[in-house]
Amino acid sequence: MSSIRLFKSAFTLTIGNAVGAFCSFTRNLILARIVSVEDYGIVAVFAVTMSLIELTSNLAVDRLIVQSTDGDNPELQAGAQSFELMRGLIGALIILIFAIPISRLFDLQAVAWAFQMLALVPLIRGFLHLDFIRYQRNLNFSRTICVEVLPQIFTLVLIPVLALFFSDFRLMLW
Repeated sequence: MSSIRLFKSAFTLTIGNAVGAFCSFTRNLILARIVSVEDYGIVAVFAVTMSLIELTSNLAVDRLIVQSTDGDNPELQAGAQSFELMRGLIGALIILIFAIPISRLFDLQAVAWAFQMLALVPLIRGFLHLDFIRYQRNLNFSRTICVEVLPQIFTLVLIPVLALFFSDFRLMLW
């Protein structure tokens, strides 16, 4: 492995992560300026709920694809993909089951429907194809950067447009 290739890969990954972090930070600043403090608190509860689901269900199957000697094997990738789909389905089901209790816990019964809508996030993520992870085996992070950064850029651009229609917690929900 050449040091130039390693440096190029590290540089690509660093720039991609920096752009993603900048977009996320800027999006959150814009949200904080648009929504009320109470609505931003609701958004924070959404974020904590999603983080908890992600944290408790993440078994780093994508790392298996990168680190395994069989990482290029279509059967391994299919198994990992199936696992991620099941993870998404179970995460969505857990959110649906606990949406009302969570909304009661935070005295947000009026927005229980919003917690139920959050179930779409892990469900949709469960269908994310893991082929872009396989490219990391060869230090090719361009596809990973696209998958992780383009949605951040998209939401940053979309927030001002959605703010024309929503000025409360629904802005973040969308």
